Amino acid sequence: MSASASGGFFGINFSASANHSSASESAVAANQSTAAGRSTNVKNLSNAMAKHVQNSNSNREVTINSNTQDSYTESVETGIVRELANPNQSRVLNFVFRQLLQEYVTLTYLADLKVAFSNGHPESFRIVSLAELDLLLYEVLNTSNTATYVEEVKEMLRCAYTLPDSVTNYNGEGFAFLQEVDAPTFRCTTTQRFVKTTNLSDTYSTDGGVKISVRA
Repeated sequence: MSASASGGFFGINFSASANHSSASESAVAANQSTAAGRSTNVKNLSNAMAKHVQNSNSNREVTINSNTQDSYTESVETGIVRELANPNQSRVLNFVFRQLLQEYVTLTYLADLKVAFSNGHPESFRIVSLAELDLLLYEVLNTSNTATYVEEVKEMLRCAYTLPDSVTNYNGEGFAFLQEVDAPTFRCTTTQRFVKTTNLSDTYSTDGGVKISVRA
C-alpha cells in the first residue's frame, strides 16, 4: 500500500509493507521529505515571480509632460501659462518630482491536507479528506496486520504535521498544522482523528511596515 497527502503546493508520500523499518524511522524520513518539498516549491514560485517582475519593469514607460509657450508678432497671440503660487512668502518654493515604485509580494501557505491512494492502476486512485482517513486505510489495508499498518501511516502524519515545529514560516518559526481529537469511527468505536489546528494564522511584515495576515 502506498498513500500520499498533499495540501496547497505541498505533498507527502507514505508506504507500509511487511518488511518496513520502524515507524519512527519512516516518520522521520516522511517529515524530511515534506519539508524539502515545501522549500522547493516556494523557491520555484519565488524565481518565477522575480522573472515576471523583471519583465514588467523592463517594459515600463516613463512619460514626462512639458509645457510650451509660443509668441507671435501678429495681432493674435496664443500661449499656455501655468501659475504656481508660493504660500510662504518668506521661504523658497521647492518643486519635487517623484516616480512611484511598486513592490510585488507573493505569500505561500499550507491551507489544507488530503490523503491520496493508488495501487498502480489509474482506476484505483482516490483522494479523501482527513475525516475519511480511517475509512480509506481500513478499506485498502485489508490484511491481518491492518491495525499495525494504519498506525504506521498515522505516525507519519503525527511526525510531519502535529509537532510544534513541523511546519515553519518564512522566519523559521514552527507551527503544529494538525491536532488529534477523540472522534467516533465507522466501526462504532472511538479513535484519534486528525483535524486542522484551530485559529492557525500568521503575519508577514514588509520592510515598509505593511503587515499582511494569513489565516490557514
